[in-house]
Amino acid sequence: MTLKSFSERATVATIVALFMILVSGFLVTNLPVFIYWVRYLSLFKYAMDASAGVIFTYGGISFTCDNGHRLPDCLPGVESVSGESVLMFISPQGGSVGFNVGLIVAIFVVVRMGAYFALRYLHTQSDR
Repeated sequence: MTLKSFSERATVATIVALFMILVSGFLVTNLPVFIYWVRYLSLFKYAMDASAGVIFTYGGISFTCDNGHRLPDCLPGVESVSGESVLMFISPQGGSVGFNVGLIVAIFVVVRMGAYFALRYLHTQSDR
């Protein structure tokens, strides 16, 4: 499939970006098993995990426990929990901030290098 016009490319890019936002885990948390692996290809997942790590780890904030006991650390008699325990509850496999930023940079470099090699070595018949 060759996308020849700018509008076709823009449409495909928009659809791919929206799909990656949906599978990142911010809007939809319970994905079907056959789509779940796509989450690890999304830049938005790593950006969201890095942002949550900065806010909850380095923010120095604590959260008051209510009677609902939704957090595992909110046991009877505990009045507040740290941001780190909330982060582990909302994103248990999130990784560190450096890990997520490193993956964003790695994906960026791989995509840029792929685009470079595609433009450099994939010629059409009209280019020769």
